[in-house]
Amino acid sequence: MVILIVINLQHITQKLSNPTTTLLLSGFVLILGSVLPDVDHPFSKIRKSFRYVLFIFVFLSFIFLLNQGILETKNSNGTNSDSNSINSALFALFRLLISVIGSFIIVFLIDSLIPGHRGIIHGFSFAFIFGILSFSLSIFISLVLLGMNIQSIESKISTFDHLMVGFCGFCGYISHIISDILGFK
Repeated sequence: MVILIVINLQHITQKLSNPTTTLLLSGFVLILGSVLPDVDHPFSKIRKSFRYVLFIFVFLSFIFLLNQGILETKNSNGTNSDSNSINSALFALFRLLISVIGSFIIVFLIDSLIPGHRGIIHGFSFAFIFGILSFSLSIFISLVLLGMNIQSIESKISTFDHLMVGFCGFCGYISHIISDILGFK
């Protein structure tokens, strides 16, 4: 049995156009998918981690957006209107305060939208959705992090690689649901 698994794994890795990246990402979404269904339990470690990661993401998004000139205005001569160092420091503190308060509010709102334990998130439909999101994450990483454009993506990373990542995400999620059905803790 183990020999068949090794032979199949070798056969699969030979079909991958970028085996290292694909296998690392597949392993990541497999593990994430196996613990993600417990995000609906109010005291689970994954839910606490989800809150922290979401807060950091939202906070950094606020900082990025607020420093991109959304709140800053320019004078006619091209200098910042808050060129005075005191005004600049107060304005930076104000942006930081908005980022922290806004992050707390968004995390609270998203956290309150998560349904009760073993509700809709603990279903096969969400396993399918997580598989699609894993597939999309693989394409996103190919486009953004590897610096590829949409025309050259097929020449560097095959669709099979993305499908494998999506399938691993689906399998990880399903493994958690099946273990809950069978009563494993």
